[in-house]
Amino acid sequence: MDKLDAEEAKISITMFDKGFFKNAIIGQFDFDLSFIYNRKNHTMLHQWVALSNPKSEHYNEVTGYLKVSISVAATGDE
Repeated sequence: MDKLDAEEAKISITMFDKGFFKNAIIGQFDFDLSFIYNRKNHTMLHQWVALSNPKSEHYNEVTGYLKVSISVAATGDE
């Protein structure tokens, strides 16, 4: 993807409570791809993110935490 598309791209992490009879969203966390790319070594390592349920009427309440590690690389990056 070109630089402009990468700067506008979003990353969305969604956690579900899956079961035989259910498929409920526990929470979601969204951020810009450029947020990761502009960090040291283009990575976010072992960071806790707070999840919230976008379909709930109480969207701003934390519904869980998830520890993530993400690396973003473009052509020419080491």
